[in-house]
Parts: sequence; structure tokens; C-alpha cells
Amino acid sequence: MKRVLTLTFIVLAAVPTLAQQASEPRVAALIGLARTKHAAGDNRAASGLFRQADGLSPLDPGLLEEWFWTQVAVSPSEALGIADRALRAKPGLSDLRRRAIDEAVTAQAFDIADRLAQGGETLEPQVAVWPRARARVAEAQHDAARTLTMREKVAALPSATTDDIAALAYAASTTGNNRRALEAWRLVPAEARDANIEWSRQYVRMLAAAGPATSALDALTSSERLHGPAPDIRAVIVDALARDRAYGLALSAVTPLFSGPDRVHWLGRAAEFAVAAGQHRRTVDALTLLEQTAPLSAEQLAWRANAWLALERPEAARADIDRLDQQLKGCDTRALALREQAGDGPAFADAVLSRGAGCADEAAWRVRAAQYVLDDGHDARLLALIDPVATNAALTPAVRFGYGQALARAGRVPDATAAFSVLLR
Repeated sequence: MKRVLTLTFIVLAAVPTLAQQASEPRVAALIGLARTKHAAGDNRAASGLFRQADGLSPLDPGLLEEWFWTQVAVSPSEALGIADRALRAKPGLSDLRRRAIDEAVTAQAFDIADRLAQGGETLEPQVAVWPRARARVAEAQHDAARTLTMREKVAALPSATTDDIAALAYAASTTGNNRRALEAWRLVPAEARDANIEWSRQYVRMLAAAGPATSALDALTSSERLHGPAPDIRAVIVDALARDRAYGLALSAVTPLFSGPDRVHWLGRAAEFAVAAGQHRRTVDALTLLEQTAPLSAEQLAWRANAWLALERPEAARADIDRLDQQLKGCDTRALALREQAGDGPAFADAVLSRGAGCADEAAWRVRAAQYVLDDGHDARLLALIDPVATNAALTPAVRFGYGQALARAGRVPDATAAFSVLLR
């Protein structure tokens, strides 16, 4: 009896159940109909038929793959669940994995996208597509640090492309690591970098930020020759040259910016560079151009007056000094210093006299002015300058002696005696 039962169990185990026998033809029919609908372009109907078949009997990986490609055309977000089942059963479905990652990123299902990409990376560690996909996920999440990590991983693989190296450079600059970005751009072949306007200009930006500004200027010149003006990058390079104290180069580089919307700013900067570089003619030229658009500041008037004096144009200098005088207030001495430099002693003395009292350096300036009128017979000016500060220790022996003589000539004998007596102590 036991032998009969055993044989019966074996036979029954080898035969499909009645439910399986009933469902298999129906599943096959549903699959066939789904494929027909898909071929006719009716993906919605085809997906519904795959779903019915799966409800009767779970589909194998091959059929799940077919269902995924049908479903993704109808509802990409719903296709992700099908992709997950298919990849768990058959991880090597690379095309399906890539499309599922794309759809997960689009749906902002970033955890799913990264997990799918990680799975591909585990299966194919030397294939760049998977860390590349993980970098895209990190970028979509605005995670600059993780993006850079993934881009570094891609770039280290033998299958990395020129585009991958450029993407690494962009990722590095996004994190503020301009030096690493510059290193990456230097790994991109020059002909490929120069042919792409965005690559070319980003390379120049990184040179300006992390390399010698002079090299950045050379690279910009080449880039502009190929792709036209780049005023925003030129502005960065001009500032970098100024920071490096390469004022002569900054002055040459800034000229194309004069025709832009920030003309006033850059003409002012050009004057600043010319002053620092000691280029007096360029100082005058820049400020004269600037004056056609905007009034000069006190500092700029002082720059131009000084440049006129260096160019031996004292009359032009005096015109700017007079204008400067009108702008200055209180105890500002810039106009006084320029008048002294201009070498017109009486005019300098008059400027000191018109300055008014109350400034801490009043005695020093009166003594300086007095030195220019001692031997010119301008006793009235000399007395006006020194009378208010006659007892000040700032008076030099020469000024005090000349002051004593002027007092004597003016008939102020007691004062003259006092002035000479100080010299005898």
C-alpha cells in the first residue's frame, strides 16, 4: 500500500495542477495579444494585457523586460516597479537599467535612480556609464561634493571620454576647487577644448581664478580670436592682473571694455592702472575720455593734475588743481601739495592763506609756503603766513630769520627783535 501511495505522489507532482493547466493557455494568449497591440502602437492596451498575464502567473525576466518597454511609453513612473522586479531577477539587463535610471531622475525618485546605478556599478565596475549616471543623479540633487566624487571616479576609468574630463572640470569648479578644475581642463586636448566655445571660455575662467593671470590673458586672446569677444571673462582677467600688480598688462587688457555698458567703471579703472604703472599720458587719456561721460572725482582730478605736471604741462595741471580745490573741504591737503609741486610759490602761499585756520597741520603748511616767498620780496605774504604761528616750534631758522627781516622792514621793531632773539638761544 505504501509503495502505491509513493508512486501516486511522484506522478501527481510531475503533472501541472488544474489551475496551472487552465491558466497557461490564457497567459500565452494575453502575451500574444499584448505583443500585437504593442506592434500596432497601442502601448496602453498592451501594458494592460501584460498586467493581466502577470496577475495570472508572475512573468519571467524576459517578459518583464517586454512589459517595461511597453509601460514606459505609457506611464514611466509606474514602469519603475516593473524594472525593479526585472533587475532583481536578471541584473544584467543594462539597457533597461539605464532607461529606468533616466525615468527615476525625471520623476525625482533620486534614491531609486542612485540604487539602480549602484547596482550597475557593482556588476560592471570598469564601465563608466554607471558612475556617470550616479553623477547625473547627484547633479539633479544639487549635491556638488558627491557629483565631484562620481566625476573623479568616471575620469579614472579607461573608458572615460573627453566629455567626462570636461564634466569633471565643471564639477570641480562648482565646488570652488578651481585648481582641480584647471588640472582637468589641461587634460582635455587643446584642439577639442578650443573648438568648443563653452569649454574654451571655462578654461580661461579657471586660468584667471587659479593660474597666472598673464596665461589667462593669452588664452583669452586665442579664445576671442576663435569665438568672438567675451567681456565678462575679460573683466575677471583684468581684475586678476590688477591683483597681481601687473598694471601695464591690465591697462592693455582693459581697453576693449571701454565700448561696453560699464564704460565709466572701466575708464576709471584704466586711469587707476595707468597711475600705478606710472604711465602719465595714458592717465590723462583715460580721464579725458571718462570726463566725456561722467564728472571726475576729486581723486581723479588729482591723478590728472599730477600727470600733467609729469608731462611738463603746468597750465593744464593748474586748471585741474583749481577744480580740485573747489571739490575739497576742510583740511584736505591734496590741492596744496599739487600747487607746491607746480612750483608757483606765490600761488602756493595764497592757497595756504585761503585755507583757513584750525587744521592740525596748519603750522607745517605755513612754514612750507613761507620758504617759497622768502627771497621774492613778498613781505606781506610772508607776514600773513607766519604771524599766526610765530611762536611755533615748526619754524625753521631760515624762515624765522626771513620773518624777522620782514618785520623790521614793516617797522615792527619789537616783533623783529623777538624773532631774532629766538635764533640766539
